[in-house]
Amino acid sequence: MRDPVGRAVSPGVANVMARLLIAIAAVALAYHQSLGALFSDWRYQTPLSELALVPPLAAGLLVLASLRHRHVGKIRLGRVDFAVAGTLLALVLLLAVLAPVVYTNYVWPMRLDLLTLPLAASATCVLLFGTRSLLAFAFPLGFLFLAWPLPHSILVEHLTTGFTSWTAGAVTAVVNVVPLAEAIPASGNSRFAVTHEGNEFVLSVGSACSGVNSLIGFLIVGTACLYLIRGKLGRRLLWLASGLALVWLFNVLRILAIFAVGRLFGEGAAIDVIHPVAGLIALNAAFLILLLLVRRYGLVFRGLADRANSGTPLSDPAPVSERPTNRLILSRLAVLVPAALVLALANSQLALSANTFDNAGLPKLQRFAAHPVVGSHWRVQRTRELPWARVHFGDDATWVRYRINARREPSKRFTAWADSIVTPDLGALHAFPTRDCY
Repeated sequence: MRDPVGRAVSPGVANVMARLLIAIAAVALAYHQSLGALFSDWRYQTPLSELALVPPLAAGLLVLASLRHRHVGKIRLGRVDFAVAGTLLALVLLLAVLAPVVYTNYVWPMRLDLLTLPLAASATCVLLFGTRSLLAFAFPLGFLFLAWPLPHSILVEHLTTGFTSWTAGAVTAVVNVVPLAEAIPASGNSRFAVTHEGNEFVLSVGSACSGVNSLIGFLIVGTACLYLIRGKLGRRLLWLASGLALVWLFNVLRILAIFAVGRLFGEGAAIDVIHPVAGLIALNAAFLILLLLVRRYGLVFRGLADRANSGTPLSDPAPVSERPTNRLILSRLAVLVPAALVLALANSQLALSANTFDNAGLPKLQRFAAHPVVGSHWRVQRTRELPWARVHFGDDATWVRYRINARREPSKRFTAWADSIVTPDLGALHAFPTRDCY
């Protein structure tokens, strides 16, 4: 048997890589509902969809941390590990049980389940590697906090408007010089008229085009890359900040490229061909340039075999006779597996909140289209079905508009319009809130 760096070990000593795989599998089982919802939003072009990158990147960083801190597989396991892991698991389970009771249907928007994800992962590492391993695994475990959507939602809410204005302003400044499109002043320079062979069509620079999506995606990947780069902290943060600026610049170039394709080849080529892939190409191109510029910032990439410089007693390996054995790890699995199953059961209860059901399992909302009731003094009339619902909410989605006015003296009453959106995909409704669709 060999350890992750290829050195022979005693057959009785527990393998580090096997323990890592067990830890990752246990956390994935315990948070299957939370992680499934996180990954299901990946196909939507929203800032929070990039959070799906956090768990797999954290798993990769955990493996790299075990290679960099090779003593983690040789740490003595003791009774204090049960006290630390038990405290962390008790806190996670307490939040999993009490949060739905205290916050009811608001528990899902707050996503406290993902806030406790690093705590559960830390408890798993303590059981399988010992309490001292938390120092070696601090970066991967801390990185998991980036999966909590609530801070990102608050940040995006405050930044989207500003970034949209900056992006639209930069695009307007370019098209005023290069005739790729013409800004429509009445729209606040957020809509642009593109002309192809005498036919004019309008493209809009909305919140989805502001670059916030790409910035959050790069921030997640760039933060993970900081673990792979060696150099002064200030230089690494400067590299990360420069990356954010470059990603935003490439997003502006992406919009201009769509305008150019629309002007040369028409609306179909711009929207159906270039638009779906332009963002991915721009982000990858910016990230590749940043990787090539690492040395310009006085930084170097760490090798996989580079060891961390730690000469403290906490990093000293235990004697061979006291290192964890397969039998000892199996005995700890007797605690870890039931704990993971209990957390998985508690996590599965979030499916009710995720599917917009209340705590009693009853639907919170009733389809207006199925039963359009507005009261005895009002009249409701279906006017038309809006075709763009399928673009945002899926092929089976419908968007129907109704007109509501008073049955008596309609001239003295106002007229209201009600839109009924029906979609089988809750993630699509979260990704494209109706306010943003307007």
